Amino acid sequence: MVDLLRSRALQKPDQEAYIFLFGEKAQDCLSYSQLHKQACLIAASLQRLEVTGPILLIYPPGLDFIASLFGCLYAGVVPISGFAYSQQSSYQRSVSRMQAITLYAHLQMVLTTESNMALMQPLFDKTPDLKSLHWLATDNIKDLTESDWREPSISSNGLALLQYTSASTTAPKSVMLTHDNLLEQMRMIDIALKHTSEDKYLSWLPTFHNIGLMTGVLEPLYAGVPAILMSPIRFLQDPANWLHAISTHKATISGSPNFAYDLCVRKVNPEEHPNLDLSSWRLALNSSEPVRRETLRQFKAVFESCGFRAESFFPYYGLTEATAMVSAGSISRFPKIRTFDSEALQSDKVLPVRSQNKNSKVLVSAGRCLINQRIKIVNPYYLSESLVGEVGEIWISGPNVGKGYWNRPKETEQVFNGYLSSTGEGPFLRSGDLGFFHEGELFIVGHLRDVIRVNGVNYQPQDIEQTVEQSHSAFRPGCGAAFAVEVAGSQLLVIVQEVVSSQKLDLNALIQLVRETVMLDHELEVHAVVLIKAGSIFKTSSGKIQRHACRVGFLSHSLRTLAEWRDEQLTPPRLLDHCEV
Repeated sequence: MVDLLRSRALQKPDQEAYIFLFGEKAQDCLSYSQLHKQACLIAASLQRLEVTGPILLIYPPGLDFIASLFGCLYAGVVPISGFAYSQQSSYQRSVSRMQAITLYAHLQMVLTTESNMALMQPLFDKTPDLKSLHWLATDNIKDLTESDWREPSISSNGLALLQYTSASTTAPKSVMLTHDNLLEQMRMIDIALKHTSEDKYLSWLPTFHNIGLMTGVLEPLYAGVPAILMSPIRFLQDPANWLHAISTHKATISGSPNFAYDLCVRKVNPEEHPNLDLSSWRLALNSSEPVRRETLRQFKAVFESCGFRAESFFPYYGLTEATAMVSAGSISRFPKIRTFDSEALQSDKVLPVRSQNKNSKVLVSAGRCLINQRIKIVNPYYLSESLVGEVGEIWISGPNVGKGYWNRPKETEQVFNGYLSSTGEGPFLRSGDLGFFHEGELFIVGHLRDVIRVNGVNYQPQDIEQTVEQSHSAFRPGCGAAFAVEVAGSQLLVIVQEVVSSQKLDLNALIQLVRETVMLDHELEVHAVVLIKAGSIFKTSSGKIQRHACRVGFLSHSLRTLAEWRDEQLTPPRLLDHCEV
């Protein structure tokens, strides 16, 4: 990774590598040579302090994070990515997460900006575990020059980065990624995306998240093309800011989770369409959550008048444990969409059907396996390779698969060392995701930990969540969670759903609507419905619903509840004993 940046600084010293947009006109820029110099200064400072790492990076949106990341790599110390703090952050949640990281990673040092340090230290000084940490403001390094840096001894299979998982289903863990993992993944993506010298990335995703890091920082560097970055807050405040940035800067590659495309359809004022030119956008990446056919259709219908082409959609599948990307779609081809019998899928069988009805399920392909990788579909209970036409757990082997979880040997053994029971073949990364191959392409069904199993039948929570959010306009799209609570050996279905506004709404009637709709569409009895305040559901930094956290909140009665109904099986106080914190 150090060689990569140094070569860019030598070959294209003055080329703009990263541009951060503060608004429509204000921006900050870093050339390759400027980034190299800043990395040298930060590395020299760490070497003077004789830091051995790991080091936690906490930065607001901007270019300081990128300089700090490479400063750590230049110093031969391991940065920890996956944490953000700002004035908008929850103080208690930030402190709790920092305490967990400090103990888990034996943390001694934090890198941040001077302004962020002034904001954070008075708060964290109240906590003994955090008060002892050494803080360094990387935007105010004095008495050092580029020549003070000493190149460390780094091997290609040496640890480069600890990347925290998004924690949509479990407590967060940090994945150990080597220089080889990162470089091989970037090479695989480079081949899949077919970069040209004319490409230009644009990203609003947090750079500390694995997708934002790869598509906003690392892959543009590998391809030698510019990356334009903007704050996630600017996108969330007005999704039109994302599309205007693509239009203004003629970006060719940009992406987000599926929900962002839905937001653009709903929130971007049609009066702004004449001011948008999306004709440069050749790859609209879509990952991190289920890709919906309706999302693709609606986005195409709304924005094709702005020059957007349907064949630009580029769904892919990936996870932090495999660095970022595992399978991807085809260039200049509309994603493959197929319809399957939903009852068969619930029994782990793949049965394609021609027409769509209430007993069918439409899935968008996640593309084909990337080069130099292997994907197996495996029965997660018998650990045998699934037959063609069966749903199973996705197992992955390749040079982009990380080395395990930092300081978690038990979880590393369970997740990163999967072996087929019949042949002993392995090791494989057990993704925890369920899927199957059809016509040579990978289709994702859901997550193993999220499966709701009732009377021997498997139900995917995202299907139930979609049913609920579409049942009434008061329900915020992409802001609901379906999960099960086990009582006396049975799994009981619980629905948590955000409401746009509780004014002039009959919340009891909405609860009854949820129960009736889920029963009608899925033949499932709902045992509890919790309607919560807008913006309060637990999500990861990439926007995925944290169903595990919602379950904990339900059992501990700590959700920001507007109205709630539970049947008699879920009302006893003894259920609080089941709460996992």
